[in-house]
Amino acid sequence: MFEGITDAITRFIQKQVDTLREQVLGALRDRRTAIVVTVVGAVLALFAIGILLSAAVAGLDLVLPHWAALLIVAGALAIAAAIVLPIGIRGLQNKSKNNPDA
Repeated sequence: MFEGITDAITRFIQKQVDTLREQVLGALRDRRTAIVVTVVGAVLALFAIGILLSAAVAGLDLVLPHWAALLIVAGALAIAAAIVLPIGIRGLQNKSKNNPDA
């Protein structure tokens, strides 16, 4: 008697797990192209930022020594990071406080 019940419960749970797995895999398949395009775009943006920073150093090289141009560009990046990073960290902390499951 109990054997039939445990078999039924086991089949039910396995069916639910299989259904959930198919739903998750289906959602990933649907979003795969968007994810790939987003990653490619992010990589291209990083290259563009690097080239723009190199151009800024090259431009400053025309009026300053190379080391000074590098320091100015690096300092500007450090200031930007010091402003942006705390904002992002606070945002993440607020999200985790508001949604403890995430």
